[in-house]
Amino acid sequence: MKIFLKTLFRCFTVWHLEGSIDLSGADCIITHAGGEARDGSPGKINLYLEKIVRDLYWERRLPIVAEGELAVCIQDLPLVGEIPRHCELAGLPYFDSLDVAKIHKEVCDQHGWKRPILVSYQPHLWR
Repeated sequence: MKIFLKTLFRCFTVWHLEGSIDLSGADCIITHAGGEARDGSPGKINLYLEKIVRDLYWERRLPIVAEGELAVCIQDLPLVGEIPRHCELAGLPYFDSLDVAKIHKEVCDQHGWKRPILVSYQPHLWR
Protein backbone atom coordinates (compact mmCIF):
# COMPACT_ATOMS: atom_id res chain seq x y z
CA MET A 1 0.00 0.00 0.00
CA LYS A 2 2.87 2.37 0.83
CA ILE A 3 4.41 1.92 -2.64
CA PHE A 4 1.03 2.52 -4.29
CA LEU A 5 0.47 5.76 -2.37
CA LYS A 6 4.01 6.96 -3.10
CA THR A 7 3.53 6.22 -6.82
CA LEU A 8 0.14 7.95 -6.84
CA PHE A 9 1.62 11.00 -5.13
CA ARG A 10 4.43 11.17 -7.69
CA CYS A 11 1.85 11.11 -10.50
CA PHE A 12 0.63 14.48 -9.26
CA THR A 13 3.95 16.01 -8.30
CA VAL A 14 6.58 14.85 -10.78
CA TRP A 15 5.81 14.93 -14.46
CA HIS A 16 8.32 13.91 -17.07
CA LEU A 17 8.32 16.76 -19.55
CA GLU A 18 10.60 17.14 -22.51
CA GLY A 19 11.86 20.53 -23.53
CA SER A 20 12.49 21.83 -26.99
CA ILE A 21 15.96 21.73 -28.44
CA ASP A 22 15.07 24.56 -30.82
CA LEU A 23 16.79 27.54 -29.25
CA SER A 24 16.52 29.76 -32.31
CA GLY A 25 15.07 33.14 -31.53
CA ALA A 26 15.67 32.81 -27.79
CA ASP A 27 16.14 36.18 -26.15
CA CYS A 28 17.10 35.36 -22.54
CA ILE A 29 17.90 32.57 -20.10
CA ILE A 30 15.72 32.12 -17.01
CA THR A 31 16.54 29.68 -14.25
CA HIS A 32 14.97 27.84 -11.38
CA ALA A 33 17.22 26.60 -8.60
CA GLY A 34 17.27 23.81 -6.11
CA GLY A 35 17.57 24.37 -2.40
CA GLU A 36 20.98 24.88 -0.90
CA ALA A 37 22.72 22.09 0.98
CA ARG A 38 22.41 22.03 4.75
CA ASP A 39 25.86 23.55 5.11
CA GLY A 40 24.84 26.57 2.99
CA SER A 41 26.75 25.48 -0.12
CA PRO A 42 24.88 25.62 -3.44
CA GLY A 43 24.14 21.90 -3.46
CA LYS A 44 24.62 19.36 -6.25
CA ILE A 45 21.56 20.32 -8.31
CA ASN A 46 22.63 23.98 -8.46
CA LEU A 47 26.17 23.06 -9.47
CA TYR A 48 24.70 20.91 -12.24
CA LEU A 49 22.39 23.73 -13.38
CA GLU A 50 25.31 26.17 -13.20
CA LYS A 51 27.19 24.21 -15.84
CA ILE A 52 24.17 24.25 -18.16
CA VAL A 53 23.64 28.00 -17.72
CA ARG A 54 27.33 28.73 -18.32
CA ASP A 55 27.38 26.62 -21.48
CA LEU A 56 24.22 28.30 -22.76
CA TYR A 57 25.53 31.75 -21.96
CA TRP A 58 28.84 31.25 -23.76
CA GLU A 59 27.05 29.67 -26.72
CA ARG A 60 24.24 32.26 -27.02
CA ARG A 61 25.40 35.36 -25.07
CA LEU A 62 21.90 35.97 -23.71
CA PRO A 63 20.97 37.90 -20.56
CA ILE A 64 20.20 35.78 -17.51
CA VAL A 65 17.46 35.97 -14.87
CA ALA A 66 18.40 33.54 -12.10
CA GLU A 67 16.78 32.25 -8.96
CA GLY A 68 18.93 33.23 -5.97
CA GLU A 69 20.41 29.87 -5.01
CA LEU A 70 21.77 29.50 -8.54
CA ALA A 71 22.59 33.19 -9.01
CA VAL A 72 25.30 32.97 -6.35
CA CYS A 73 27.05 30.38 -8.54
CA ILE A 74 27.05 32.55 -11.67
CA GLN A 75 27.66 36.06 -10.36
CA ASP A 76 30.45 36.53 -12.89
CA LEU A 77 27.92 36.28 -15.74
CA PRO A 78 25.64 39.19 -16.70
CA LEU A 79 22.57 38.77 -14.49
CA VAL A 80 19.73 41.04 -15.54
CA GLY A 81 17.48 39.91 -12.74
CA GLU A 82 17.95 37.91 -9.60
CA ILE A 83 15.23 36.29 -7.53
CA PRO A 84 15.99 36.25 -3.79
CA ARG A 85 17.30 33.13 -2.07
CA HIS A 86 14.85 31.45 0.28
CA CYS A 87 17.08 32.14 3.29
CA GLU A 88 16.88 35.88 2.44
CA LEU A 89 13.10 35.83 2.81
CA ALA A 90 13.06 35.27 6.58
CA GLY A 91 9.65 36.04 8.01
CA LEU A 92 7.99 36.21 4.61
CA PRO A 93 5.56 33.62 3.23
CA TYR A 94 7.00 30.58 1.46
CA PHE A 95 8.29 31.38 -2.01
CA ASP A 96 7.35 28.61 -4.46
CA SER A 97 7.90 27.82 -8.14
CA LEU A 98 4.81 29.78 -9.16
CA ASP A 99 6.14 32.90 -7.42
CA VAL A 100 9.46 32.46 -9.22
CA ALA A 101 7.68 32.03 -12.56
CA LYS A 102 5.69 35.23 -11.97
CA ILE A 103 8.89 37.17 -11.34
CA HIS A 104 10.46 35.66 -14.46
CA LYS A 105 7.41 36.81 -16.44
CA GLU A 106 7.60 40.34 -15.02
CA VAL A 107 11.28 40.68 -15.93
CA CYS A 108 10.67 39.24 -19.41
CA ASP A 109 7.76 41.65 -19.94
CA GLN A 110 9.87 44.62 -18.80
CA HIS A 111 12.49 43.80 -21.44
CA GLY A 112 10.10 42.66 -24.17
CA TRP A 113 11.47 39.11 -24.13
CA LYS A 114 9.07 36.57 -25.62
CA ARG A 115 11.16 33.42 -26.01
CA PRO A 116 13.19 32.55 -22.92
CA ILE A 117 15.28 29.45 -22.46
CA LEU A 118 14.22 27.86 -19.17
CA VAL A 119 16.91 26.02 -17.23
CA SER A 120 15.24 23.98 -14.54
CA TYR A 121 14.90 20.47 -13.23
CA GLN A 122 12.08 17.96 -13.05
CA PRO A 123 10.19 18.98 -9.87
CA HIS A 124 9.93 22.59 -11.07
CA LEU A 125 8.98 21.98 -14.70
CA TRP A 126 5.36 20.94 -14.27
CA ARG A 127 4.62 23.92 -12.07
